Amino acid sequence: MRRLFQNTLDNGALDDLYAMLKSSVGLVDPYGRTPAPLCQDHLPVTAAKNDAAVLVALKDIRNVNRLAANQNLNFSKQGVTVIYGANGAGKSGYSRVLKRACRARDVSEDVRPNVLDKSKATAIPEASFDIELGAKPVTVNWKKNGHAPVELATIAVFDTHCARSYLDLQQEVAYLPYGLDVVENLARIVLPRITEKLNAEIAATPTTKEAFSHLARPTKVSELIDSLEHVLNHPNNIRKVRQHQHGKRHVM
Repeated sequence: MRRLFQNTLDNGALDDLYAMLKSSVGLVDPYGRTPAPLCQDHLPVTAAKNDAAVLVALKDIRNVNRLAANQNLNFSKQGVTVIYGANGAGKSGYSRVLKRACRARDVSEDVRPNVLDKSKATAIPEASFDIELGAKPVTVNWKKNGHAPVELATIAVFDTHCARSYLDLQQEVAYLPYGLDVVENLARIVLPRITEKLNAEIAATPTTKEAFSHLARPTKVSELIDSLEHVLNHPNNIRKVRQHQHGKRHVM
C-alpha cells in the first residue's frame, strides 16, 4: 500500500514484496527483507483553515543536486508565486524537496546529492522551511530518510506525477476519490504481477519422481505384507474371512 500511495512501485519493490510473501509462509528470504507498512508519517493531513500551515520560504538547502547553498526560495502568503528559470537552473530540485517534505502522493523522483562532487556523493540532502502556523512564525527542518515534519503535512504539493486521474475507455478524463486509486492499482497491477512471478517460478521448478524414490524401496512393513499375500489370496482363507465378517454383522 505504501508503495502504491507514494507511486514508487517498481520492479525492485515487486521483488521485495514477492520475497516477503514467500517468507510469510515459511520460505526463508536470504536477504531478510521486512515490510515498511503505510503509516501516518506517509500521509498528508487535512486541517482546519486556522490550523493550516502557510509556506513562507524554503531555505538552507544542503546537498541537493547542484543547488547553491544558503539560498532562500520565498513564497507569497497570498496570491500566486511564479518561479521560473532556464533548463537546469534547479526548479525541479526544489520541487523534489517540497514533495518529500510535504508528503506528496508521488515521491518516485529521488532527492540526490551532487553526484559530480565526490566529496559530497554520500551526503544527506537537507533543507529548512519557514512557515506560519496559526499566524505564528515557525522554522522546521527536513532531512532525507527521516520522518517528514508533521508541521508541513497540511501543505499540498501537486504535479503531473501526483495527478489522480486516468483515461477511461472513451478517452474521457475521470477523477478518482482521494486514495481510491491505491485499491484499484492493488488489484489491477500488483496482484497480476505477483501471480505472474509465482507462475514463472512454479514453471521453472523441476518436479520429478526422483525426490520420492526412497519411499519405493522395500521396507519391513512392505516385506511383511508381501509375505502374507499368498495367504490372503488363497480361496479357503478368503471364504473364512467373509464368514467371519458376516458373523460379526449379526452379533447383537
